[in-house]
Amino acid sequence: MPKAPFLVSTLLFMSLLFLLFPHSVAEAGMWSNIKGIFSAPEKIDALEQQYIDAKQQLDAQKEQLTESLQNAEQYAARQEELMQQNEQFRKANEQLMEQNNALIQEMEQIKQKQASFTQRLINTALIIMSLIFAYILSLRVWRYLVWRKQKHAGRGV
Repeated sequence: MPKAPFLVSTLLFMSLLFLLFPHSVAEAGMWSNIKGIFSAPEKIDALEQQYIDAKQQLDAQKEQLTESLQNAEQYAARQEELMQQNEQFRKANEQLMEQNNALIQEMEQIKQKQASFTQRLINTALIIMSLIFAYILSLRVWRYLVWRKQKHAGRGV
């Protein structure tokens, strides 16, 4: 039995040590737990409201994403359409350039023909004028020769 006073003294010593050293305060007591149970519906309502708000934001973001995708598809379709039109315009431009080059060559040929015709016309006019001048000159020479012949023939008679 002598062990009992030793036990009691050890327990007292440990209790004293326990009281002397600081210990952390419990944050929630029984009362807090009971209050927490009664405030749970309000917390659930708040969480439910947060969930509904988050869901609405998510739905709004989904709608925005859908609209953005539709806009992107429309933009891509419009860009494709514009590229096709650009390609058509490029082909039409190439055809017009070819026609333009053909017309330029045709105009060059017409100018050359016109220049050639003008040159031939000038040459023909010069030849005709030369022939007329030669005819008039030959008539003068012939008259002069006839006059001299007559003059020589008239002196001797």
